[in-house]
Amino acid sequence: MASLLAKAIVIAGMLLFGTCTVVFQKMIFSIEGEGLNGDVHSFEKPWFQTEMMFIGMFGCLFVFEGKHLIQKFFGKKAEEGHETKPGQSHFKTYLIVAIPACCDLCATALSNVGLLWIPASIWQMLRGSMTIFSAIFTK
Repeated sequence: MASLLAKAIVIAGMLLFGTCTVVFQKMIFSIEGEGLNGDVHSFEKPWFQTEMMFIGMFGCLFVFEGKHLIQKFFGKKAEEGHETKPGQSHFKTYLIVAIPACCDLCATALSNVGLLWIPASIWQMLRGSMTIFSAIFTK
């Protein structure tokens, strides 16, 4: 069981990095650059940020697969709490992760589009309320 200090550090980190992410996204949307014709354009490309998130998520597959190969090669058992069920294929594990990842990718794309037109503070309040309503509806 994690100590109280470790839990406090994790919570503070989530708040800090979550806030920084939104502020940096909004800053990226406000960057302007000169085009080929000399016109100034703002960098309003939410799909680019979504693509960067997708590349980051895809990079985690290499870590997961590398860990799986090391465990298979050296014959180490999986960590406690992360065992695969008997008879569960490696492909099924990918499917179990892929479905929520696709939903997360769609949600990120839509939220990045929404962040273009509303202030970051309102966006964060809406995102926080989504967590609260999800917790209410799960019970």
